[in-house]
Amino acid sequence: MSKDNRQNMDTLIGAGARIEGDINFEGSMYVHGLVIGNVVAAKSEGSQLVVAEGAHIKGGVRAATIVLHGTVEGNVEALETVEIAASGRVQGDLNYALLQVQPGAEVSGQLKRLDPEVLRKGGDSKLVGADGKQQPRSQGAPSAAGGRAEGGASDAGAGDKKA
Repeated sequence: MSKDNRQNMDTLIGAGARIEGDINFEGSMYVHGLVIGNVVAAKSEGSQLVVAEGAHIKGGVRAATIVLHGTVEGNVEALETVEIAASGRVQGDLNYALLQVQPGAEVSGQLKRLDPEVLRKGGDSKLVGADGKQQPRSQGAPSAAGGRAEGGASDAGAGDKKA
């Protein structure tokens, strides 16, 4: 991450920091330490969550844009874009509108594409399965459990995925 991007971060959790409990944030957040709990953008539009290499979140995460260089043990919901770097790891289901994965990244869970048309109109997001049918997404924060999320069908089957 460039120095300019760090200056635009509203919230920073430094290396060596350990936070237990759910975090609700606005704007952007940069995590370089350990968070045990869900990390959710209060206002998803325009929000950004960056998980640095070596950082670890044990809980679900939700934001408009999510950039993963570290590890998330929980479900990930990116209402716009999720970028997973080569060092990025997700142990849980991944819900996204746009997905970018670098070679070496790992996802252990289901991949589910959110319907971008519904998101653009500001409506309730729906999961779109491989069959093209919409499934309602679960309410509240993403589950910290890496298990199957409500909603059924997925773009890719269960199991480990390595780009």
